[in-house]
Amino acid sequence: MKKNGFSLVLILFSVFWVISCNDSKDHVQKDQASIDPYDKWFFDNRDLLENISREELIRYDIRHGKAIYRNVTPKKRYEFWSEKFQKMKVQSANSLEQNHYAKMIEFLSPSLFDSLIDNRDKILQFQKEWVSYAKQHLKWDENKIAIVSESLFLPEEYQAIQEENLNKVIGRYIEDDEKKCVCAWDVWCYIATGGEYYYCEDDNCRRTSKGCGFLYQFACTSYCSD
Repeated sequence: MKKNGFSLVLILFSVFWVISCNDSKDHVQKDQASIDPYDKWFFDNRDLLENISREELIRYDIRHGKAIYRNVTPKKRYEFWSEKFQKMKVQSANSLEQNHYAKMIEFLSPSLFDSLIDNRDKILQFQKEWVSYAKQHLKWDENKIAIVSESLFLPEEYQAIQEENLNKVIGRYIEDDEKKCVCAWDVWCYIATGGEYYYCEDDNCRRTSKGCGFLYQFACTSYCSD
């Protein structure tokens, strides 16, 4: 009888724990969704978006794309970048470029995209060395570096966006009454929008889960404008 009573208590505790966790999770999601309409759009469509591929992600406009990126898991953000550099390594016929991409692939890990882990110093040191090598030995200019390391586009995908404006193919544009945080400096806006916007205007705003700069490891503090 005591054993049955203990089992009943254990079952009730387990049910309470699960419900509490789910309530807490829902509360966090509602808080996040209240940030702006793009976050709300993500959570309204979470089942369809949380396992999205990189190729699907880059076809969304900049605001929907940022909402997806900042709300998926660290593992999914890692997969976006890993898949991109794996493809670039395979496509390159230059052995120096292949080795450079291989260094990036080795550097990447899911924990690198976990906002609870302080990776800033690690990122900055790697960025300094990786970008310096690209400039000196591969002769990449600032645009090439931005496309490769500060966006999820392959170079040919970026070219297609410039030519066909694919960044507006999917997703209904939500009219903004307030400025959205999507960038950190001018070159990112130009690259990410296929030339639609040229300037990154300072608004002192921030977004969680980063999403700007090298490997999207820096906070978005501004918004793009023409």
